[in-house]
Amino acid sequence: MNSYEEKKQRRIDYYNEKAEKFEQQSSQLAHESSKMVEAIPLGQPLLVDHYSYKSDKNYRDRAWGKMEKSVEPGQKADYYRGSSGPQDGESDHVGIVEKVENGTVYTVEGNSGDSCRENHYAVGYYEIMGYGVPQY
Repeated sequence: MNSYEEKKQRRIDYYNEKAEKFEQQSSQLAHESSKMVEAIPLGQPLLVDHYSYKSDKNYRDRAWGKMEKSVEPGQKADYYRGSSGPQDGESDHVGIVEKVENGTVYTVEGNSGDSCRENHYAVGYYEIMGYGVPQY
């Protein structure tokens, strides 16, 4: 395996590890939420005039909050799985960097959606393989 293939494999392994971490985090939060909801009898309404209303509502809100929080790590896992899959690791597109500002790279690219256009990416964006500087 040459150095390019090793670098490509390390990149794939890195994204798969990150995806696994986020999948575990998402599953853990979803499981915790499910356990909390199981404690509520099926069909049990909130009893507005009951002394337990406030604590019951807070409990349900916490359970819902955990379920909502499980979505973001799941989306990140999907993103990282996609980062190691569809991208072939081949450098096949070039853009001109206009500027880098506040962690964002601003580029001008040809053949971007069948036209020349300006784009911007986070500095660590997974599709950026590197930067070249011409020798004048």
